[in-house]
Amino acid sequence: MVLELMELFKEKDLNTFANLVVKLDGAEFIGLAKILCVPVFKDDAVDIKGKPAPRKAEDIITDCLTAFAGLNRQKRREILKVLKPIAKKG
Repeated sequence: MVLELMELFKEKDLNTFANLVVKLDGAEFIGLAKILCVPVFKDDAVDIKGKPAPRKAEDIITDCLTAFAGLNRQKRREILKVLKPIAKKG
């Protein structure tokens, strides 16, 4: 029962996180990816100008969700606490 409750709260946090992430602008999203230690650029690919090529947004979002789900409850709450006012202003 306790384990089911913990999973329910984790799922609720994950849904809240996903809803907030889609409201972020580009710079805020990249900042969040950096905080969660999610790479934004491909390691082995370069674009036409010789700069590192960015990863697909879907891949970055998926990795952000995975990283967020792997955090403990306190860290998840801290991130949600910061994201809520940022997402509201946009």
